[in-house]
Amino acid sequence: MQIIPALKESELCDYDAINPAITDSYEQEPIGTIIYSIPVEGEVGTEIELSLSVEDGHDDKFDLDIQNITWAVVYDMEAENTLTVIVGIADVNEFPPVLEDSPYKVNISEFTQLGTTVLIFGATDEDCGIVHLYYEINKGPGYNLFDIPSVGTPEVILVEEVDYEENTWFNITLLARDSDDDDALTGTGEMHVSVIDGDDMRPIFGDITYNTMVTENDANVLLLPEFPVNAYDQDFGIDEDLNYSFADPERTDDAIYETEYFRINDMTGEVTLIKELDREALPGGTITEVLRAAQVNSMGYHVYTYRDGYATLVVTVLDVNDNIPNMSKPLYYGEVAEHSLQDTIVCEVSATDIDEGENAIFNFVLQSDFVNHNMFYIGDPISITPNTAVAFIRVNDSTSLDAEYIAKPINFTVYAIETQTSELFRSEPSTVSITVSDINDNIPLFVGEPYIASVNGDITEETYLITVYMSDLSKVYVNITDIIHATNYTNNASEIPVFLNDPYNAITSEGSDAGASIYRAMAVDVDGDDLTFTFGNGFVVTNDGIFRISPNTGEIFLNRKLDRENVEKHSLMLLVHDGNPDSNDTTVLSVVVTDINDNDPVVTALEYNVMVPEEEAGFVVTYVRATDVDYGINADCTFTVVDRLVNDFAVHNITGKVTTRRGLDREHKETYEVYIVATDHGRSPRSGETYVTVTLTDVNDNPPEFELNTYRATVVEYMPEIFILSVKANDMDAMDNAAVRYAIIPDSHTDYNLFTVDAMTGNVYFSSYESTENVGENLVVMIEAYNEVQYTSDDILNGTTTVNVTILVIQCHLTIMI
Repeated sequence: MQIIPALKESELCDYDAINPAITDSYEQEPIGTIIYSIPVEGEVGTEIELSLSVEDGHDDKFDLDIQNITWAVVYDMEAENTLTVIVGIADVNEFPPVLEDSPYKVNISEFTQLGTTVLIFGATDEDCGIVHLYYEINKGPGYNLFDIPSVGTPEVILVEEVDYEENTWFNITLLARDSDDDDALTGTGEMHVSVIDGDDMRPIFGDITYNTMVTENDANVLLLPEFPVNAYDQDFGIDEDLNYSFADPERTDDAIYETEYFRINDMTGEVTLIKELDREALPGGTITEVLRAAQVNSMGYHVYTYRDGYATLVVTVLDVNDNIPNMSKPLYYGEVAEHSLQDTIVCEVSATDIDEGENAIFNFVLQSDFVNHNMFYIGDPISITPNTAVAFIRVNDSTSLDAEYIAKPINFTVYAIETQTSELFRSEPSTVSITVSDINDNIPLFVGEPYIASVNGDITEETYLITVYMSDLSKVYVNITDIIHATNYTNNASEIPVFLNDPYNAITSEGSDAGASIYRAMAVDVDGDDLTFTFGNGFVVTNDGIFRISPNTGEIFLNRKLDRENVEKHSLMLLVHDGNPDSNDTTVLSVVVTDINDNDPVVTALEYNVMVPEEEAGFVVTYVRATDVDYGINADCTFTVVDRLVNDFAVHNITGKVTTRRGLDREHKETYEVYIVATDHGRSPRSGETYVTVTLTDVNDNPPEFELNTYRATVVEYMPEIFILSVKANDMDAMDNAAVRYAIIPDSHTDYNLFTVDAMTGNVYFSSYESTENVGENLVVMIEAYNEVQYTSDDILNGTTTVNVTILVIQCHLTIMI
């Protein structure tokens, strides 16, 4: 029987094949009989390994003893006289792969496109028969930024963006394995990556808000001399020169170097006041400007469209005493009953000084050439706003108030004069005209008495007898009866007490402390009885016990502080009696409570959760409103956006309309918490805030982008249509705008007709390629990724990638006959 041993090159090992040979063997040979000794070089088991395969049905008949083929059974030949035995030869794997020229130094810009090849390296293996090496990146810091797309190709590509501001370098470990088995030997190498800074960061100011002060009426003053405006480029590896300007209110690209009041140095950022400021003409006494820092390109031209940063300059204008007080009227009128008690209010005057602080503090002066100039005095001013005060002219000497001797109105001069300034500015004087009204305080007297008249006894009808005369310094009427006498019809026999100059009005601040005196009621009793003051049964007030009255003097005090926001006006019924309950008089005291700034504004929004389309500047987000239970300037509010979002959102300071200041990019940031602050105009301002959640809705402003610029695959000739790989593109947009579709680009310079792609999945299929002439050549096809939704701009192009396919010949084992 003939045994035909054959050798094959296992794993394409570079082995000198032995010439085919035929050996003979007899049947019925004992087990273990050597049939053929394989002539190989090298120690079997340590340097080389041998394997044995036999025709189907005969694999149990032979054994391989080291390098000898032996009988495994006692063979009895019946039909076959020739058997083929195939011996495989393989090298023993004892050497790991070696990465050539490691470590590798790689420089990558921040702007390097994803899919770009950053390193092509090589590896060798001393073992015979190792044809394919398998490459991968070892896990470690930064490994996820890179990838080896084909495990059989030593090519590293960039798959995620690098950021110089986060990391300037990476050490990546590369691995090469000599098989994909668990017992494969592995070689390592190092890829040292240096990140090159790209111009991808905006300039930033040292402070979000610069606060400074300047005195009004100054000019050509350098602001912030000790802590000047300063910005820097966040791309520290580039550090571009910056150009400073003021931001245009419409957020256009035009740089503004001079505003109505300020000039900015475009190179240094120094801000200079160029025009005198009038604090009184400025709302809140401040000016706000938006500062801008923009990069300057290598040509020296200014770039304002993208690389810029913003900050806010708030200039507080300090007051100069450049305004005099002003009386509210040129002429004031007052009236008081004669003999009114001391401190009785005659009239009220007021003045305003539009300066600030101590420059707005003043007093009132009352002057008269009248002989009894001490008849009245003017009280201390009472502030009702930071710039306005009132004062009451009161009775000083009640004994001199005699209407019978003061026939005409008394005229005084009143003016306001500053008290805390060196200038002591005074207002133009106003006139106060006071009329002393008469009360019935004189007895009528007959003039020329006694009177004598003769009458006949027989007079039966009304007859003129005589004319009598009487005089009353007060205004009286005379009644003549049959017994001639005179009487004043206004006199009351009961002589009840009477309130003077009622009804009463008082003004007091809600900031007045408990125990403060707010008014003094006046009453007289002709009989001279002792008078007692109380609250009457008609005492009307929101909370009992707020006021108390002195029974002896009629002075009214506060028991506790008032709250104007609870009750703005109190009406008190006052009663005075002389000990006889039926001998009393009543009047009403109205107490007006003035405001202090003791409440924060409450800010509410028309909508708190708003959907806003991205990339739309000037879009109305919502409206905010502020309610402040205080009054006047204490309730007037101005709206602002918190500093950190001042570049993205704006709010009208009066109307509360919130808008987008620029087009926002959803793919950069999808949700914003926009804080709106309302600040009132009180002397000690108070504020409140609210926030609105803004969610950007997507527009189709981004094309799909493939994960790789180039895909590689290998296929075998003569195969039917087969799946070769999947391409993958991602779209930063959302929902329907992110739905990616795939298509072959019919480019005549490519082999597009040999490929198909699934529009939904990106699976690429290869059609049969039945030519062996071009084995090993590369076929190229281009694939585009697109959206079915229209892009927002015609400038947006579909994403594209290239697929390179290598055609391989079918590899068959060749049996060599020995």
